[in-house]
Amino acid sequence: MSMRSGVEDAVRRKLRDEYAIKNTEIQSLKKVHDELNTGQMNLKRAIETLDRETEGMDRSLQELKIEQKKLEEAKREAEQLNDATDMKPEDAVSTTTPLYRQLLNAHAEESAVHEAIYYLGEAMKQEIIDCDVFLKQVRKMARRQFFLKATMNKCRKVAGLPV
Repeated sequence: MSMRSGVEDAVRRKLRDEYAIKNTEIQSLKKVHDELNTGQMNLKRAIETLDRETEGMDRSLQELKIEQKKLEEAKREAEQLNDATDMKPEDAVSTTTPLYRQLLNAHAEESAVHEAIYYLGEAMKQEIIDCDVFLKQVRKMARRQFFLKATMNKCRKVAGLPV
């Protein structure tokens, strides 16, 4: 009887230990199962988002292709129009009187002198030219710019334009 009781206790202990181990394994597997389900849902959401973005990109690509075709057609039309007229850029701006032509030319030359002075300054900053050359050229250009501005003011007065 005592042996039987000892064997029963040993079997129960082993059974209890085995049950505890299996229960721990089951809990661990449930946790892994829940994590896998969560990961699967996240992956499904990510795939759906990517599908929506891909569709949007495809639509945008189609729209861009249509716009590109329109631009190419407009370019062809502009080239045909340009070939038909052979218009020079200086012909696009025309003046009605010699006074206005003089004003326009003086303004264009004054703007060019202004730009040249700016680029001389940039050249001096980058040490392409030295200070003496810079000052000599700027003095010469500033004198020219002064006369051009005076010419423009006089033209404006004669034409009745605001000075």
